[in-house]
Amino acid sequence: MFVRPLLLVFAKSPILGQAAQSVAAGVLGMTMLSSIVAHSKGTSGEVVLHVVEPDVEVIFGGESFRVEGRRYEPIVRELSPGGHRLRVERDGRVLQDEHFRVERGGFLVLTAWDANGKDREAAGSGSPNVR
Repeated sequence: MFVRPLLLVFAKSPILGQAAQSVAAGVLGMTMLSSIVAHSKGTSGEVVLHVVEPDVEVIFGGESFRVEGRRYEPIVRELSPGGHRLRVERDGRVLQDEHFRVERGGFLVLTAWDANGKDREAAGSGSPNVR
């Protein structure tokens, strides 16, 4: 009801019509720009997983990987923001089971290893699970 008389006023006056177009273009531009800025970090985070245990199954990011022998290249995945789980198994025995959090646009490096095995003693003290 109110819009129709307002449109007639803008249609009759070239100056008001141009002003209305400029305001509308500015609002549209700001809306698009704010959307771009909001998504500039992306909707996921990058996770790099180094597997230092041979002959294991790694469950990570909803996928299962069978690692035969030593793996020298990391597994790199884009994961959605939020909580995730890293699980490492060998012959049905759980070697590592931990939760980690991925931030939007973040970068995280994880190490899959036997948290109770000999490699821990050789590596020294501290928690090398998340770096």
